[in-house]
Amino acid sequence: MQAKIKEIGFYFFVAALLLLGIYFRVLFFSYGRPFWNDESAMALNLIPRSFGQLFLPMDYWQFSPPLFSCAAKFFSLFVSKYEYAYRIPALLSSILSIPVFFLFCKKFLEKKISLFFALMIFVFNYKLIYYSAELKQYSTDIVVFLLILLSFFYIDFTKIKNYVLVLTGLIFGLSFWFSYSAVFGVFCLGVVYLVKDIKNWKKYCFLFVPCAVSALFLYLFIHNISSSDYLHSFWAKGFIAKNFSNLFDVIQANARFYFLNFSNKFFIYLLFFSGLICVFWKLKEVKYFLLVVPVIFACALSYLHIYPFYDRVTIYLSSVIFVIMAKCFDVMNLRFKFLNVLVVSTLFFYFGFNQYLLVQSQVIEKRYYVENTPMFLKIAESKMKEGDVLYIASQSYINYRMYKDTVKIKNVLVETMPAFYMDEYKIMFNKLKNGTTYYLLMTHSGDKTTESDNLKEIMKTQKDVLFLTDNSVNVLVRFTKQDIK
Repeated sequence: MQAKIKEIGFYFFVAALLLLGIYFRVLFFSYGRPFWNDESAMALNLIPRSFGQLFLPMDYWQFSPPLFSCAAKFFSLFVSKYEYAYRIPALLSSILSIPVFFLFCKKFLEKKISLFFALMIFVFNYKLIYYSAELKQYSTDIVVFLLILLSFFYIDFTKIKNYVLVLTGLIFGLSFWFSYSAVFGVFCLGVVYLVKDIKNWKKYCFLFVPCAVSALFLYLFIHNISSSDYLHSFWAKGFIAKNFSNLFDVIQANARFYFLNFSNKFFIYLLFFSGLICVFWKLKEVKYFLLVVPVIFACALSYLHIYPFYDRVTIYLSSVIFVIMAKCFDVMNLRFKFLNVLVVSTLFFYFGFNQYLLVQSQVIEKRYYVENTPMFLKIAESKMKEGDVLYIASQSYINYRMYKDTVKIKNVLVETMPAFYMDEYKIMFNKLKNGTTYYLLMTHSGDKTTESDNLKEIMKTQKDVLFLTDNSVNVLVRFTKQDIK
């Protein structure tokens, strides 16, 4: 009876975690915050195009899976506000990922404490909440990758008929066009099946050949991405050096990404590397290859400079990483019971408290980063007089193009330079007309803080200056043009 009560209590707390995770995602989505630069660029591709045109190369350096783009476009047929419509696929994917992750955890974690810990750091992870309300495929990457790996436990490919294998392969292949990370999931699944039962490799061909064909067509569709100097330079920090000199830097960067604002990363590294040892120790059970192979494969792609192991582009690995970290609790068995309680309590408090503080600040108190272009455009419109000019600076032109129709400003000067630092600003300012009043808008930059500081410095040389900014370093500055010496 007591065991049954404990079981009911455990699942009550699990259900509470699941509901809280869904609540925070829906709450964050409900804010309908303005699109930031990348989202604006995506929206500018979605708005004018038909569904068929979404299979053509995109403008503004955007590379989105075409079926994901079609899903976002589909919801705009029913929801008029783009900030909601285009983010619905991400929200639905993120909500679905929570129960799917729970099922995934149950296949690897033996103790309830381990399962609860993994679920806690997954549902309360701020990055996962943030990407549940962004016009990007990252939440979809997580759930699709999980579903592909979970198929290992629910479909016995050695016992089903060949035509069913082909159909399943076609479904897997189709998922590549919805989430690029699905390719990695199917590859890892194929490796695990070969490890498990290599003698049936001919039968597995019925499953994986359709996947390979789809992957080939996908490669031809996006081959320009892999050869893009822009992509490789932008994600340069995510490529492991040939001599492994930056390996720890890559690990640190990913730790900072997943555990934002954690002041001390010691426990993060301790759990991950200890958990990795535990998983390697269990490799006699083939299923544990599903945890090891994705990490090794991601590192190999990074080392070969094919795909970066960095930041949001490998967010699909978060589920695997969190399960590996939680695996430590399965084997934790210190000599004295009070030490077990102390260590477990410390780890739960460390992760739970830090994640709660971040969610409290960013989601509940709305201190999240936002490029509030519509608000600053309306402020400019309310203050501008006849003859004044709106000056769009740095990379903010994409945000401006997204929201320019929300205001009626006639005189606009748009600069499309990739970045503005002190020297660039002096050159551009000297081209402006003396005596004219400008309203300079900067809501996106590769280095907003530096750019804002440079603007403040330059404004010391100008007249009639009004400098407006916010917590996200969005800037609107009015000035009457004077020569800069």
